[in-house]
Amino acid sequence: LLPLPEVGLDMDSPNRPQLSVHPNPASNYLELSIPGMRGSLAVEVYDIRGSVVIRRQLEVNEPLDVSALGSGNYIIRAALEDGNALTTRFVKH
Repeated sequence: LLPLPEVGLDMDSPNRPQLSVHPNPASNYLELSIPGMRGSLAVEVYDIRGSVVIRRQLEVNEPLDVSALGSGNYIIRAALEDGNALTTRFVKH
């Protein structure tokens, strides 16, 4: 038998853009950063049950208002103009 090539997306690839958020934990606003990225992002924030609690179109480096969210852990997903999406977690105080 011939070995099959491994198929999938390497999430830690140095060529893959990385989404970072700060401050983390956040109180009122969250800054999204994707090095080298320009343009707009379709941003969704999910609570721990998987429900979308925020859906916004943002320009890169535009702050996201998270002041209405309750304290807890959230996942943020940023869809790029090229169709790719990046996710990360943050904590709301």
